[in-house]
Amino acid sequence: MIVNDRDTFIKDLMMGDRFRFPGDITGTVYGPVRCAESDYMLQGTRVDFGGGDNMDRHAFTRVEITSRAPKCPCGRFFELCENECEWPDSLEELFAKY
Repeated sequence: MIVNDRDTFIKDLMMGDRFRFPGDITGTVYGPVRCAESDYMLQGTRVDFGGGDNMDRHAFTRVEITSRAPKCPCGRFFELCENECEWPDSLEELFAKY
């Protein structure tokens, strides 16, 4: 299922997102994302998939979200939640994966 979110930059990926690069004729889908960390000047972003797998790209590389991470009951992404909502098992496993 394509979410059709084409105005997203790689720096905006959240834990659990799956994405692909627009125009990629192979249709390779990457993810789930463990974390996406950008440097201070937003020149580069490292996307971590857990287990030592990662990718480095320019922070403003466009991506197409194929599936969005789940949100907690208060409407935020789980890693941004301040209400201590219980995480789903899939995100707990992804968070613990190094």
